[in-house]
Amino acid sequence: MTMPHCSLPARCASVAAQCLLLLGSLQSSRLGAVGLAVFWGTAGDRAPSPSRAHWRQKSSCMQEPLGVHSLQELRRSASLATKVFVQRDYSDGTTCQFQTKFPPELESRIERQLFEETVKTLNGFYAEAEKIGGSSYLEGCLACATAYFIFLCMETHYEKVLKKISKYIQDQNEKIYAPRGLLLTDPLERGMRVIEISIYEDRCSSGSSSSGSSSSSSGGGGGGAGGR
Repeated sequence: MTMPHCSLPARCASVAAQCLLLLGSLQSSRLGAVGLAVFWGTAGDRAPSPSRAHWRQKSSCMQEPLGVHSLQELRRSASLATKVFVQRDYSDGTTCQFQTKFPPELESRIERQLFEETVKTLNGFYAEAEKIGGSSYLEGCLACATAYFIFLCMETHYEKVLKKISKYIQDQNEKIYAPRGLLLTDPLERGMRVIEISIYEDRCSSGSSSSGSSSSSSGGGGGGAGGR
């Protein structure tokens, strides 16, 4: 009875295959461990401990006063307190003009001169937009000749001025109003009826004031109970 003969190359091939399988299993286990470590590390970065997050919020509240807000951080780090509306001025007709009367709610926030300068500049832009000149007549003639299809490939004078107004309001918010806890809203977003000014305050100050009022009310209730 003859035993099956196994050649040397076949044995080498089988040993090599077993080695490859062993290396593959080790590599997958190492990758799994690395993946778990990366997952837990990123999860720790995304979800810090409550004490650490509380300390960061507390330190930011202590070190960041209201006067250093930027336009991007205003809505995130401050809460909306109230809104002020500057009404239209119809003393000169139905042209788009706004009143330059200084709202009393802004006395402790911004100088009267800066506010009046902003409103007067906006009024000047709107007067420029509604001004009838040679370009307006040319636009009207081209619109009639092309059945208003010309406006599909060009902007009117009014639209160009509205873009200038939007850019001006954005610049004013970044340079003047946002550092003071204020935010101007484009009158175009309110139907040209009002100039909306939002007043923001720090969440820290609002939280401390609310906690102070609650503690005073609880103290008053305790005193009343003691009297009874």
